Amino acid sequence: MLQMKKLLLLSGLAILLSACSTDSDFNERLHRGTITRIEVEAIGDGNMESYNLDFEYDGNGRISLLTWRDESDFEQIAIKYGNGTIAFDNENGTHYTAAVNNKLQVTQMTEAVFGRERTLDFTYSNNRLIATDAAESSSDLTKNRLLWGGQTGNLEGFKWMWGDDPKEVATREKSTMLYNTEAISKINLDINWALYCTEGLTFAAGDPLCNYVFGMQGYCGEKNNNFLTYLKEERSGTGTAAHTTHSYTFKYIFDAESRPVQIKRTREGASEITIYTLYYKY
Repeated sequence: MLQMKKLLLLSGLAILLSACSTDSDFNERLHRGTITRIEVEAIGDGNMESYNLDFEYDGNGRISLLTWRDESDFEQIAIKYGNGTIAFDNENGTHYTAAVNNKLQVTQMTEAVFGRERTLDFTYSNNRLIATDAAESSSDLTKNRLLWGGQTGNLEGFKWMWGDDPKEVATREKSTMLYNTEAISKINLDINWALYCTEGLTFAAGDPLCNYVFGMQGYCGEKNNNFLTYLKEERSGTGTAAHTTHSYTFKYIFDAESRPVQIKRTREGASEITIYTLYYKY
């Protein structure tokens, strides 16, 4: 249940924020708005779900605790920071460990559960994440490719590729994104990654926690400059499964300090609406 709700919060695509290169960089962003809570209401097919995600930070401005709450469930995820590492466990017992370089970028991530491990290697260009690939030591053949706009500085395209063997690796999902280039982000987390997370972009078998811990904090290169307004997802069916396409629009309400306080996500051609309400420390 919680896993589905976390994916809902990120559904519609997932990954990353500006690199927190120094403590002074983070302190400067504090005055532009530190997110402390995201409240979510999802309405569709006559049903409504609501839940909260609370953020707590350590003395260095890093997320130290994530708390999920709804009327019946409660979950807390503690994040541990070491010398060049970040680690945490999800509610299913999966352990995640990331290696971080001197630019504070994740270079490799390993997930371990029930004695099995999967490792992804991260590749950057011009301080932006452009690819994640299953390590050669892994039997997993997952590949992700990210396309950044040279003029806008936003993530504009994504491909998730997978196959049972190297000869069958093919694009299974791709996304296209558009942004409001007149609205500049002035908050500490890249909220876009809580709006556009696909199965592939959750890095770790559909677990969005990696997007929060690594992506929203800026451990995967520079953040998007603007706010997402449109997302198109295309998924290629396998076997008898059909090819599907979903499109979403996003509308924002900003406060007097140009921070988004409410985001409305609408799925085109369907009675599906999600409302995100953001709360700030400052």
